[in-house]
Amino acid sequence: MPQPASQRSRTDAAPITGAGPVTPFIAADVGGTHARVALVSAAAADRPVNVIAYRKYVCAEHADLGAVLADFIAGLPGERPRDAVVACAGYVIDGAVVHAN
Repeated sequence: MPQPASQRSRTDAAPITGAGPVTPFIAADVGGTHARVALVSAAAADRPVNVIAYRKYVCAEHADLGAVLADFIAGLPGERPRDAVVACAGYVIDGAVVHAN
């Protein structure tokens, strides 16, 4: 029986396969002090993530996560990414992330 994804180690992860390149997307890790935001894409099997752009923000210097993401996106060349993945300690109420810190 396969293990749930939450119990697999990084080396157990299934390889990314597909007919073509994966569209870059925003990945963010939001903490109480800093928000780390990157533009990433899937790469080769020996390097599953390709970091295209990265910035570290001081949360207290921005009104909310939307302001952080808007600043990050404004600094990117080319087309705006359509998708994002955000990791944040907290919970969701009515579609909004409520940050515990």
